[in-house]
Amino acid sequence: MSHQPRGTLVVFGSGPLIGSHIASLFASRGFQQVILLARNAQHLEKEAEFVKSAASSSSTQVHTMTIDLLDTAGIKKTLTELDEHFSKMPLECVLYNAANVRESPMFSFPAEEMEKDWKIAVQSLYIVAGWAMPHLTQLASSAPGSSGKTTKTSSSSVPKPSFLVTCGSICKDPLPALFSLSSVKACQYSLVRSIDKVYRDKGVHCGLILVAGVVSHEAMSCNPKNIADKAWGLFEQEKGDWQIEVEIPE
Repeated sequence: MSHQPRGTLVVFGSGPLIGSHIASLFASRGFQQVILLARNAQHLEKEAEFVKSAASSSSTQVHTMTIDLLDTAGIKKTLTELDEHFSKMPLECVLYNAANVRESPMFSFPAEEMEKDWKIAVQSLYIVAGWAMPHLTQLASSAPGSSGKTTKTSSSSVPKPSFLVTCGSICKDPLPALFSLSSVKACQYSLVRSIDKVYRDKGVHCGLILVAGVVSHEAMSCNPKNIADKAWGLFEQEKGDWQIEVEIPE
């Protein structure tokens, strides 16, 4: 089955479960360029091969870049380098999938570690979103019909500028054993909804993928393949039907 060619997907926080499976599915559905970012270069190479094997075309480009989301200066440098990849295939979708998932025993968990969790899940997301929005709004403004003129264009051929973030139901119902992660996910949820209120009318679809359980290949619902399917469903929505979030039950 052929798919409408799409632009570039950039994944912040690629990994063997959610990140690579969403990237793999999006590559199989027509994205012409996928860029995976994470800390571990060796893991990235394996994930890149996984994505390439699923791509809808042999010409699909898959790149990897290392990034430390605790390093603000390094993030900004990487974002500048990313800009060089969009001359022929514009940025169409960002997936932010970075978080420090670990237990945080109440009051024995160091405050300094809470700050690290916040920097990865919230501060770096804020920096990435600020970089991405000009690219996405530019794509939105160039889409057929964006000027208000009526055009006979298939909805599948219209660009879908999107900013997707994996979150969790703990953003609404915190787990004390994971209070640090719960706290930063609540902040993340608020940030994405705030961005949506500013950029929805500018043609950018902001979406939250709320995963309610532990992710594993064996999980009934919270498995990487199902999460990827839900992410694609969120991305594919027509502008008049945009949802801000999709929840994947445990």
